[in-house]
Amino acid sequence: MSEGGGIEGVLGGEPESTEGNTPVGGADAAAVALALQAAHHDPELSRTASEYLAEQRALVKLQIKHFDEERRLAIAAAKRKQLSDRLRIGLQFFVVLVALGAVVGLAAIFWDALTDHGIKIEAFEVPADLNDKGLTGQVVAKKLLDRIAEIDRGSTTVRAANSFANNWGKDIKVEVPETGISIGEISHWIHERFGHATRVDGEVYHTSAGVTVSVRVGSNPLIETHGTEEELPTLIQAAATRVYAETQPYRYGFWLASHGQIDEANAIFRQLYIEGSPVDRIWALHGLANDQDSPEKEIAFEQRVLAEDPHFLLSALNVASAESRLGHEDSALSKLQALLADKRGLADESLSPSGLTVLLTIAKQDRDVLLCDFQSANATANLLEDDAIPTNWRGLARQQRVDILIHLHDPKSATALLELAPAPKSARDEIRSSYLRSKLAAEGGDWAEAIAEIERTNATNHGESVKSIRLRDPLFAADLYARAGRNAEADEIIASLPTDNYDGWRARGRVATLRQNYPSAEQAFAEAVRQAPSFALAYNDWGDLLYTKGDLRGAIAKYGDANQRSPHWADPLKSWGDVLAKQGHASEALAKYDEALRHAPNWAALKEARDGAAKHQT
Repeated sequence: MSEGGGIEGVLGGEPESTEGNTPVGGADAAAVALALQAAHHDPELSRTASEYLAEQRALVKLQIKHFDEERRLAIAAAKRKQLSDRLRIGLQFFVVLVALGAVVGLAAIFWDALTDHGIKIEAFEVPADLNDKGLTGQVVAKKLLDRIAEIDRGSTTVRAANSFANNWGKDIKVEVPETGISIGEISHWIHERFGHATRVDGEVYHTSAGVTVSVRVGSNPLIETHGTEEELPTLIQAAATRVYAETQPYRYGFWLASHGQIDEANAIFRQLYIEGSPVDRIWALHGLANDQDSPEKEIAFEQRVLAEDPHFLLSALNVASAESRLGHEDSALSKLQALLADKRGLADESLSPSGLTVLLTIAKQDRDVLLCDFQSANATANLLEDDAIPTNWRGLARQQRVDILIHLHDPKSATALLELAPAPKSARDEIRSSYLRSKLAAEGGDWAEAIAEIERTNATNHGESVKSIRLRDPLFAADLYARAGRNAEADEIIASLPTDNYDGWRARGRVATLRQNYPSAEQAFAEAVRQAPSFALAYNDWGDLLYTKGDLRGAIAKYGDANQRSPHWADPLKSWGDVLAKQGHASEALAKYDEALRHAPNWAALKEARDGAAKHQT
């Protein structure tokens, strides 16, 4: 037996109580042993010993029960303590989280206030009688907001929002007043104290003549519009327009120009150039360049921009486009290639990321058109249909794609796309659409309808349609009038073209070909090739001339020159196949047609010629 409890020690009990450290019944182990030995010879003693042992067993059971109960109580106490500790730690952690959340929330409110450049329109004060009619202060504020938001949606530009002195971003809203101490009130106070939002408020009040809408924009001078009570909606719209004009002058000028109000837009840009920041000056000059009535004037303004910032990509793109319209093909192509390689221009922070994407996409598209790679240009134009392009740019982007589809000889797709275009917002939009419809008619060989389309639009636009198309595409206009037998008008267009115009020499050559004046035509095409030897268009025209006069070998040589310079252009390949088919070389013609079809898969005349060659080969 071990020290610590007799039989309990044998059972493996733990010495948890002082009671367990007392010898069993207080007896000495040796004395118990002698008593048990003597009990073998004395029945009375044996009975007494048995009773003693029974008592000892009962005592041991009681001790075991006591120790077991004590253990259960200790374990329960430990569990309660563990749970209490967990609850205490959890509560402390929860308090820390709440405090941290409050700090983060407050920091977020401060950060939102510091970066807040939106416009907050507060409820207006209105007379009681108008309020009773439902024209509450919040209703007036919302009508003001609706007009501002409408103009803002139509004035999206590629300019970065943070380059504006008053940058609203997308945050244009009516602020609803709150009562009591709340998170909203705290946020409002922080925005008032630390924010940079433009705050707009005001009142509507009666006058002897009717009503006045009075608007305050921050610390700017008061804006007021006056009229009768019946004109109140119009007065609110007029006030909203003036709010936008005074706080977002560049965007407002852009909006005016997109709605055909060119003189008003230019007045805004001129004022902005005088009063604006250095960035505003650049964009104002660009705005003025956009609204010029000739490529030469447009280039002059854009060159002033580039003198101040040689890496302003938007002006570089516009100069390239204007050079192309002037027939300076080599210059236009070199400028586009320089633009696409201008790393400093690509880092221009006054351009928005989406705006930069749009500009680069347009530059690639224009480059492909110059190189007559119309399939690549069409694929690039498709990219402009995604969400990256500003909504108010999509109409022009679709018109450009229609033009590309006409070059691909796919009038069905071009017509379908043109029919989906929104209604023209200005005379400029209407003239562009008319030009494309005229080209579609010419693609189908209906020269009379092509001219009639131009003249219908011309009659409703004070003669601007014919003027615009002559400036935009003098080659098309001269060719169109010559094919319709209106030679005086064709000659007038040609005479107006300068001698450094690549398309001008092509126009002279094509009109001379129609009149079978072959020597003059060859001289014109030779001059066009001399001015832009790396371009395919004049070589293809020259091949058409030689084919018309019966010089088939010479025609093949020129078509080959055109194909070498623009290997993805279907026109010279189809013409080359036509010559081979006429010579009786059906297999060779079929190969050229198949190659052309890879670059213009929907060209009906090409498919018809290919089928004819296939039949002859069989």
